[in-house]
Amino acid sequence: MLTYKIDDEIYLSLPRPEIDSTALFKLINDSRNELIPWLPWVLKIKSIADERETLKRNTHSLDTTDFKSSHLV
Repeated sequence: MLTYKIDDEIYLSLPRPEIDSTALFKLINDSRNELIPWLPWVLKIKSIADERETLKRNTHSLDTTDFKSSHLV
């Protein structure tokens, strides 16, 4: 897994769809109204399965040569 160390307590890493989708969906769902004005893709995430598939698609795009952008949070 790609990980970047910020300091002794903070790391940035790519999400793991099968492991992280439940927690990420909960965070999105709990803050849905605040996120929608800034991240319109939140409207498409209606379940854990939606989040898992979005993570799979976005992390897969990192492996392709035609990768242009990613909407990872």
